[in-house]
Amino acid sequence: MKTADLVTNETLTDNYVRKFNAFLEKHSSRLIDILENQINETESNTSRAALISDEDSLISSAEHERQKKRHKSFVSTYALTHNVWDIKTDPIQIIWGPFLETSSYEELICSFPMPSDLNPDVPKVLLVLVSLTSQMKELTKYGWKHFVFQIILYGDGFDSDHGTPLSSSPPQSTSVTEGEGHVAISTFLPVLYHLKEFVADVETLLMHSFQQLEALFKDSRPHVVSISGVNFPTFFHQLGNLIALIIVLDEIISSQSLLTEHWTKYKRMITSVRADSANFDIDSESLAKLEIELEELNRTVLGGRIFRNLLFFVTSKSKLSKRNATLLEKFLRQLSSMEGTLEQNFIDGSDELRPIAFIGLFVLFSSLLTFDARKVFRNRIWPVLKKIPAVPIGGNLLWTPDSFLGSLHVGNQISFLDMKLLEGQAQARHAFLESRISSVQTIIVRLHLDVHSWTIRLQELMYGRDISQLRREDLSKRSSCLLDGVKLAQRLNLNFRLVINLHATLGRSVTVQIVSYLIHHLELLKMIQSSFYRFNVQICHTVLFLVQTVLHIGLTNVKQVKDAILSSLNRSNKDVEVRRDALSIISVLENALKGPPSEQRLLTAKVTFDWSIGRCYPEDEEKKEIIQAALDRIQSMVSLLDQIDELCNGSLIYWHRQLLSSYLTSVYSNEVESLKLPSLSLVLDDCLHLLGKKSPHLKGNVRNGFLKEVESYFKGCIIDKLCTDVEIDLRLQTHLHLQVNQQPMDSSLFRLGVKDFGTLLDLPSLILRDNKISLKFIVEYYLSKNFYNLASVALHDWQSYATMRVLASDKYKLAVIEDHLPGHSLEQGLDILAIVRTLRKFVTEFSYNLNNQVFIQVTSPNKHLDTVSIRHLANSMRTHGLGMSNSAVNCAYQFLRTKIHSFSQFLFDEQIKSKLAKDLRTFKQLRQSQESSGPGITTPFSYPYDKAQKFQKGIRKLGLTSDNLSPLDQFRILITQIGNTLGFVRLVVSGGRHYLALGTRFLTDLDENTKFKDLAESSVINNGKDIHEQDLLFDSAENVDTGIRNLGLQQSPGISYFHMLFSAFHSTCILPSNAHMRNFFVIIPALTLSYVDHMRSCKERLAKKSKSSTLFTDDGFPMGLAFLLKILDQDADFDSLQWFSGVTHRLIEERNKALKVIRDSKSDEKLQQASTLTAKRVQDFLHEFHLLRYNLSSARIFFQQSSQMKSEEVL
Repeated sequence: MKTADLVTNETLTDNYVRKFNAFLEKHSSRLIDILENQINETESNTSRAALISDEDSLISSAEHERQKKRHKSFVSTYALTHNVWDIKTDPIQIIWGPFLETSSYEELICSFPMPSDLNPDVPKVLLVLVSLTSQMKELTKYGWKHFVFQIILYGDGFDSDHGTPLSSSPPQSTSVTEGEGHVAISTFLPVLYHLKEFVADVETLLMHSFQQLEALFKDSRPHVVSISGVNFPTFFHQLGNLIALIIVLDEIISSQSLLTEHWTKYKRMITSVRADSANFDIDSESLAKLEIELEELNRTVLGGRIFRNLLFFVTSKSKLSKRNATLLEKFLRQLSSMEGTLEQNFIDGSDELRPIAFIGLFVLFSSLLTFDARKVFRNRIWPVLKKIPAVPIGGNLLWTPDSFLGSLHVGNQISFLDMKLLEGQAQARHAFLESRISSVQTIIVRLHLDVHSWTIRLQELMYGRDISQLRREDLSKRSSCLLDGVKLAQRLNLNFRLVINLHATLGRSVTVQIVSYLIHHLELLKMIQSSFYRFNVQICHTVLFLVQTVLHIGLTNVKQVKDAILSSLNRSNKDVEVRRDALSIISVLENALKGPPSEQRLLTAKVTFDWSIGRCYPEDEEKKEIIQAALDRIQSMVSLLDQIDELCNGSLIYWHRQLLSSYLTSVYSNEVESLKLPSLSLVLDDCLHLLGKKSPHLKGNVRNGFLKEVESYFKGCIIDKLCTDVEIDLRLQTHLHLQVNQQPMDSSLFRLGVKDFGTLLDLPSLILRDNKISLKFIVEYYLSKNFYNLASVALHDWQSYATMRVLASDKYKLAVIEDHLPGHSLEQGLDILAIVRTLRKFVTEFSYNLNNQVFIQVTSPNKHLDTVSIRHLANSMRTHGLGMSNSAVNCAYQFLRTKIHSFSQFLFDEQIKSKLAKDLRTFKQLRQSQESSGPGITTPFSYPYDKAQKFQKGIRKLGLTSDNLSPLDQFRILITQIGNTLGFVRLVVSGGRHYLALGTRFLTDLDENTKFKDLAESSVINNGKDIHEQDLLFDSAENVDTGIRNLGLQQSPGISYFHMLFSAFHSTCILPSNAHMRNFFVIIPALTLSYVDHMRSCKERLAKKSKSSTLFTDDGFPMGLAFLLKILDQDADFDSLQWFSGVTHRLIEERNKALKVIRDSKSDEKLQQASTLTAKRVQDFLHEFHLLRYNLSSARIFFQQSSQMKSEEVL
């Protein structure tokens, strides 16, 4: 038999292993198939795209094949070697457990072959006890799952004062305020009716249970089965859990003030509607029935009276004999076993609801049986119970024994209570909380060390030996380590819930340090859960082998006990009935263990073992302990995963989420604490999972509101600060060179004030169900957005933001997006786009310097003057591109058209035209008279200086402006503006070429015929490269060649904008209709006199430091003169005037005359001073005329090419 059992167990184990390995192989193959299908779909999509796309844009088939192979290789490697799983990234988890039991309790207990001489009533009684115990267990699980948290969550999302859903917008009206509460309670009515039915089922089950106990443990004989020494701790344990659930439901409903408020309003509304049912078109009889039902609900469920009603129902319906001494003895023995381990179980967290079950059972049996309850309570119950400060029952609620007993005493439900015993319990709770607060640091440090040492030990055991090489001692070590993890989770879970709920219940403020310690409890719980998840596959293997090993050990010992009972029956006829009952019991236990450790089989085995304790092991306590340990170990291993998920659930933080603000603030200030944020995200994910099982009245607003609240905490405490601090750090590092009196920087890593933001930025994304918080991505987006916005406002700071972008990538590994904005520089000055938009204002307010190619602002309200030079225009070209050149010249052309028109209007004036014609005739007559005087005169005849002065003075008589400007001065300003416009065109051309020169400064010679593509082809021939890499190399080399060729073309002389402008105006100005402009050259002498007077006055004011004008150069006038003379073909006519030589001769004579007077009048001081001033004035005039002559000659050179090109076109 032993050999057969061993073979059976080994075969069963092999079957389990094969099925499990088949599952893993199937899972891996399925994962590979899915990704291969995705790859094939991508390939087919690419093939379809190839039919409609250009051939040059397609990925080569060789590259696609390589990508496909890489995908397959990755999937295969992942599936075969990925035996360490991550709770935050892996999508699946293996959940182990026995097969679903298809056999009923009757088949397990009564339907297997037994000897005919055994007592047939034993299996029947056992079937009744197991069935009752199973129903109690199922009802307890059902109540916790469907009622507890639904009732706790009822008040969430509503304002407790008004009963309205919390919203950012105020309520629209009072009717909406009232109606929301009515709708909420009406949608919650099905839960209340369901709870009512549940309570009725519990009452019926308890009544049947006590009737069976009465029949089993009756005082009178004969008994159905022998009951001496028999106890059923499993039955009483499940009974206590069910009673504890009822007490918890009472406590939760009593604490729901909002539920009571809505319930009262709803009943009042139904009464009002029933009184006026005609106006509401509702049947009053239906409302009357509804009122009766509501009243029944109020009596049975609401008001916290479920347990009291249960006591009344059981005592009145069960018909249990109050003087049943046998049942009383069994109950008191059960109390003794519970009170011995009550405090320790509560402290360890292994059975934290045991105190509620303990007092609940005592109150229940004190109502059913007659005994000295006051004495038992004083001597046995209260000494143990008073050591329990409070029991967390869900959410932020606590159950306290003094409050529970006090409420029963007030309701006259108990008579054994002495109220003096309850005195001091409140102070005891405060003292308990104080002791926990004072020792919380020591506790958390110890727990922290325990968890980390346990994690290392678990890792060592899981990696220490292959699963195929495990021995029995290895399995024992692994199972002990797994159970140690459960015990640690129990301690952490209870300590966290108890301390944080005591703070809330007692109204104690929580310090930031305590908050950090409490959240650390949750982080350690998540570490334990992650460790179980990480070694999911190994633990599954371990549990599989361990359960089979323990089952084999248990069955072996049961078989030995069975053999001992059979041998005793054969040896002696003493106590035959007792031994036959024991044989029946041990046979049922053996049958229950021969199969998968399902919930039904384990429950049957435990109840059967409880019965067998007093019957089957009279002389062998060791086997009893072995079998009991085997059952406990199997139970713990089978429910291991559920225990860990329940204990490591951090959803309690939902009711204390206000603490997140303080905790996240402390996390941000401590880089080490920030590493715990991923664990916190798992805790918050538990809260979202809890809200997924919400009450019927919640329509998603609570879950969404919680998400928004959590995001606001993260945003205010971490994200906003992190974004700002990272930006400030980058800005300070970028501008560190600007710091004055720099102190040597402390290179120590431990210096104060230094924060390492890289720790936060390197954290993985925090996943909250369908939401993801990536600190790195948020900071990247923030920096990209800010850099773009700030650079677009101040384009001259582009280089600073580019530096910050590079620093962010190098220091924090942040991928800040390029803004792709045109970059300005600090030397950019006025932007070319701004100049083009306000060209009329620009040529008026700026003066042009021909030699330096710079525009200088004439006057400014500021303490500085703006300048525009070649470098400024080059930087603008880099900003806007070379295409701005065409736009600028086009705008200049449009502006010149208006100025040329004004120029023509001035010369068309009759007074001006007549004066010019008269002066031209006079000049020709004088020149002809000089030429007729004889050939002895060698000096050419020049335009008379006096004639020009007379014209200047005569035109002033035509009128002056408010600025004391004559028409001739205005005409000079017009020509200056034309010249400034042409100077701007020249500056644009020079700036563009300067920009191109900067772009080609690293190229040796643009005219070289060296091609990078040829070099690339030769390198490929020499080295040999992949086809795809060759194509990329050739494309890159060809792009480089194209870029160099374009730069060379743009560097060539190319378009002459002066020639274009000349061609645009020349053909029009020489038309017969514009004959009035033919005498323009005659007015130039007068214009030069006006220009010289203007420059002298400006320079005198500048010498006197006058703020009205800072003009010292105005080369726009000679530039404009040269352009006008060219488009009018009057260069030769102006040269015939010999004006500058005549003026120079005249001024030199006046200067020499003044110098002669100075030399001759040494005795006359006043005459000498006057002559000195005259000589200085004449010298200044001469200097200005020389400058004007030189600048005019330089300006006329610009248009010589235009005339040559025009001549070539004519030819």
